[in-house]
Amino acid sequence: MRLRQLFEAAPAATAVMAFGRMNPPTIGHAKLVEAVKSQSGDPYIFLSQSQKPKTDPLSFNDKLRYAKFFFPEVTIGSPEVKTVIQALQKLNELGYENLIYVAGSDRVQAFEELINKYNGQADKAGNVPYNFKSISVVSAGERDPDADGAEGMSASKMRQAAADNDLESFKQGVPQPQLADEMFAAVRQGMGIADTVEEDGPETSLRPRLRPDSVTTDEPESDLAPASSPRPRLRPDFKPNRHERLIIGNGKARGLGDDEIAAMLAQIKVETGDFQYMTELGDDDYFKRYDPQHAPRKAAALGNTEPGDGYKYRGRGYLQITGRYNYAQASKSMPGGYTNFVDNPELVANPQIAVQLAFEYWGRRTQPNVNNWNDVRSVTKTINPGLRHLSQRAEAYTNYKSALTRLA
Repeated sequence: MRLRQLFEAAPAATAVMAFGRMNPPTIGHAKLVEAVKSQSGDPYIFLSQSQKPKTDPLSFNDKLRYAKFFFPEVTIGSPEVKTVIQALQKLNELGYENLIYVAGSDRVQAFEELINKYNGQADKAGNVPYNFKSISVVSAGERDPDADGAEGMSASKMRQAAADNDLESFKQGVPQPQLADEMFAAVRQGMGIADTVEEDGPETSLRPRLRPDSVTTDEPESDLAPASSPRPRLRPDFKPNRHERLIIGNGKARGLGDDEIAAMLAQIKVETGDFQYMTELGDDDYFKRYDPQHAPRKAAALGNTEPGDGYKYRGRGYLQITGRYNYAQASKSMPGGYTNFVDNPELVANPQIAVQLAFEYWGRRTQPNVNNWNDVRSVTKTINPGLRHLSQRAEAYTNYKSALTRLA
């Protein structure tokens, strides 16, 4: 249930792009982003998808979420793109005819040769991946590894600080300090050295969700697309956490079969990033982009009518209810009668309330439109019409179905 597509048809003829690892994103990368934005064209940053504990500890989905939060003025990443060539192909498909590529000062010549070498050239299958009318490769500027601040900051320094358990040094390289602790923990976890966390965490996660651009809607044909979320994995011995137990128990009480409960668990697991994110992350300024005075169209889609509504009605709950309109609709949906979520929006993040709202939506939108719970595509269509992360949902469904059979 998402408000915005990651990519839309390009109205301009020129795309400006850079490609990088950003593992993790740093204030040094902010300098690259500024270089991209300084060029005349639509700005894009594509991210590599490699993941290795020592050199690439963050998953693609994690660093995509961080980069989107840190650098909201450029279009970040695409799950379909893993290489520079694929990024160029993507831009061509979006209708761009001219390209400006921003590279490190020491790699300008290499990228000039690479991009021009394959421009308009057919591959072994006879297909032409990309064909730009003009190509320009420009420098992002010099970087001094010994300098202080952004000039000398690098992801390798950040990873070393995480490995040394040096949070203060790590914080110096984070573009926005409110995410320092979270990203520090994520990097250490990816390196295999994170502190252990109890399986049954607090009801409101210490690691809240980044901007998911989600909206619960009553229009099935809305142009919605899901945000990135971590690849779901079940624990080998499957001991349900508190969220899973809550959903399973409520499903049983409502007479749902194991296959249907597994289908619901799989969707929520992906939507909430493995049950970590019950509330979106961001300050007032960040959510102004969903306020009527700053973004009338986006605000109207969410029913936001007052300044501050973007922040007040940010995504919460198992299905990330977003926007004043949807909070008003949720207020009418509680089994015990009207509950004023418009004046008390934080209640939606409470698991005991979130589970009631999730089952209400499931009964109203999912059950009438699905004949076979093994049809993950049909189930996903009612939750995320964009069908993003369909394979992850299918994998989670298969695992939950097997786990619930063992629990029976």
